[in-house]
Amino acid sequence: MRHSHPLTLSQLSFYYEYFFVPPEKKWQANLFDIWKIPSGKSLKEVSNALRELIDKHDTFRTVFDFSDPTNPAQILERNTGGVFRVLDSSTNNISDDIFFTVSRFAREPFNIEAQQPWRICVIKSDGSPSHVVVAMHHIAVDAFSWNLLFQDFLDIIEGKKSSIYKSPVELAEEQHSQSWENRLGKSRRYIERALSANHQKDISPVIGESRHTVLTSLKSHRAARAIREISNSENTSESSIISAFYSRCISNFFAQENILLRSASSNRFSDEARSVIGIMNQWVPIPLEPQGENCTSFLRTINARSIRAYQNGIFDPMHFRGKSGNPSLLYSNLGYFFNYLNSGAPKLGNEIEDWIDPLVESYIPTNTSGAPFYLVAGSGDYLNLILRSKLESFSSSDAHYFLKSMERDIIEYT
Repeated sequence: MRHSHPLTLSQLSFYYEYFFVPPEKKWQANLFDIWKIPSGKSLKEVSNALRELIDKHDTFRTVFDFSDPTNPAQILERNTGGVFRVLDSSTNNISDDIFFTVSRFAREPFNIEAQQPWRICVIKSDGSPSHVVVAMHHIAVDAFSWNLLFQDFLDIIEGKKSSIYKSPVELAEEQHSQSWENRLGKSRRYIERALSANHQKDISPVIGESRHTVLTSLKSHRAARAIREISNSENTSESSIISAFYSRCISNFFAQENILLRSASSNRFSDEARSVIGIMNQWVPIPLEPQGENCTSFLRTINARSIRAYQNGIFDPMHFRGKSGNPSLLYSNLGYFFNYLNSGAPKLGNEIEDWIDPLVESYIPTNTSGAPFYLVAGSGDYLNLILRSKLESFSSSDAHYFLKSMERDIIEYT
């Protein structure tokens, strides 16, 4: 049995990007995670827990119907119709088999209009299941959902009472109801003002040829420690701190007084939203004028504007498509993008963190956003910064200098 439902607003945002991605790059929408199975569990126990998990969550049983571009839909199926794989590790190092599975799962694209958006493989070691490799299409799940799914899997396999989670179908019905109209109207007005101000000031970066892409990374223990100190002293989120120094570096490097910074809002700010298994992210613009302000003042400014932007981070992209004729208005090559992977992002076991880095291409700025200047940041023991630029005349040495300047400014602030 199949039941058709509208897309959530976050799914709609991703839907517009879906058609702009060439076939050879569609795999870049894949997310993956690696779950460590509690010791002493049999393959039958793991299999039963996974089947219960898949049957419980609608996002596993969804395919998409894009045949009518003006009315895309998600189709909820009663049965998954799919099976997960079991790999009996035959190598001396189980990491080799996990690496192989992740590589295959990460780079094999989903046809989300014909198949359910998940792949699962159970890895056995010494005859017992040890890890579960899960890959899903980003339209079906976000980083926060990974932790929810993993915790639910652990609860099921340990025989604990399983939590109640909200499905994308339920959320979509709410978001398209009349009761949401006031909230969406407020978001529309906020975004229209932000985009209008940006266009009037004409601060669009100049894009180079498509083959001109620079990708640079930086890892700093001192900067991570400094960010924690700043967060405590200024009562400001780590995300706001990093985005503040990012936008100031943009302002200094490109001599721009006005910045339109676009940040990924997780939209997980209510208790109800934190129970959704699905994608909640949408890009939300933050207009900034970092020149002429001292750093302390600017930290407070960007924190306040970030909160305001995130409060308006749930919007209907259909509205902007109708006004502009451009379905990718909010994902176009205008402005600068920022994404912060906080504690809700997937965590990998210590034994595989070192070799997994080259595979995490869905978390670095090579995917579907199309942004010309895009920073992904994560803070823990180290501050991890990954910058992609497609700007004309922006070299690898420029990118290295840019990130080192960010690191220096953060450390010197303390």
